[in-house]
Amino acid sequence: MFPKKHSTSLSTRHDIQQLVASGRTEALASSLQQRIYLHEQLYFHVPDLSVYNFLVPLKVKYGSISIEYIHSSLRSVIEQHTILRTAVCFNQANNQIEQYIQPLTDEIYSFQRSQGISTSEQLDELLTNESTKKYFDVTKGKVLRCHVVQQSTENHDHSLHQGDFIIFNFHHIAFDWGSVKPFLKAFEQACYTDDDCQPTLSIPQYIDFAL
Repeated sequence: MFPKKHSTSLSTRHDIQQLVASGRTEALASSLQQRIYLHEQLYFHVPDLSVYNFLVPLKVKYGSISIEYIHSSLRSVIEQHTILRTAVCFNQANNQIEQYIQPLTDEIYSFQRSQGISTSEQLDELLTNESTKKYFDVTKGKVLRCHVVQQSTENHDHSLHQGDFIIFNFHHIAFDWGSVKPFLKAFEQACYTDDDCQPTLSIPQYIDFAL
């Protein structure tokens, strides 16, 4: 889940607390991570079915956008927000469920392109598959995928146009309703800026809230 800012009324210096980046890449899993991990392992450990997929579908209303640009912008967001590449697994050595930030690789997320999705029936079937199929492996930090959907069947068309879709799919262990707005803001910023990003370790991450 993306960290959220909270404003509070503080009366004394003693009450003032400012979250700082710890730079840690592993820690005890948060209570929410532990609950979802155990629930999935105990009750929904089915090879091809998932109940924890969280979809954020976006429709292109006008203009066009390069698929490669979408891909590179997404990688930038994954690099900056380590919860999107954090593994949660059971450590047998200490009998605890822990979280581990993984390096950004092509295997830590999936990116898929589909063409010829031009009817509502086709789109409904695609969205159903995205909602129910098992795409993720939380023990390896694979908790995000992006599916770009084109109405066109032209192989040489490498852009999305009006009526096409970008479907972001997350595992709920890394994403909830409160994450939608911060994620979309981060993705928009990645799309519209070519500036160098702030170093990841200097930004407070989810793992810092869970310490």
